[in-house]
Amino acid sequence: MNKNDINLGQTFTIPEYRGRGIHTSMEKVIISYYSNEPRFLWGYVDVRNKASQRVLDKVGFEFVAYARMSMLTGIVRILENQKND
Repeated sequence: MNKNDINLGQTFTIPEYRGRGIHTSMEKVIISYYSNEPRFLWGYVDVRNKASQRVLDKVGFEFVAYARMSMLTGIVRILENQKND
């Protein structure tokens, strides 16, 4: 990520509101707000979180790489560039 890029952080939807498109709608609003700016939007999800992966797919994100983030520093390190489904 570059200095002016935007990282869409983790979200949480309480169980009784899941499956209603709330997260997808929120991501669409954020993307439309920043769509005219010369920067990248980044999203990251846990590899086990299939629901969040589907949301990013629905709103047009493209898989770039697997990475590991240090919980201590917040620094993200790329691990590999290919998706292995």
